[in-house]
Amino acid sequence: MSGTEEIDAQSPVGEIYMKSLIRSQLRIAIAMLVAIGLGIGGIPLLVWFAPEATDVTLFGIPVVWVFLGGVAYPVLVVVGWLYVRQAERNERQFSELIGLQSDGNSGRRDSGQAGATHRAHPDGTVHR
Repeated sequence: MSGTEEIDAQSPVGEIYMKSLIRSQLRIAIAMLVAIGLGIGGIPLLVWFAPEATDVTLFGIPVVWVFLGGVAYPVLVVVGWLYVRQAERNERQFSELIGLQSDGNSGRRDSGQAGATHRAHPDGTVHR
């Protein structure tokens, strides 16, 4: 039985496959959450433990506000981009593990027929 059939049949092996994917995705999400929490959450801690940090200015604006108002957003975009990259890499490896092709269409399923993989052709027809 192939990996996709194991998952579709909800067999113990298929459950192991799915748990491994979910675990790897959760690991990435937690790592990104910790990075964001330490990076952005560290600013209030810095102000709490070193109040003189609010006296440092850049163009008359406290550096703490410059970071929270300007630097934090590009950092969040980069962290989000890294997360998506890692998650897609995990999904690609998972697809290869269970035997799906990594051509971008594999694994897309029609909700009307459970377990049937469909591939659309340029002429608009759908083939199994």
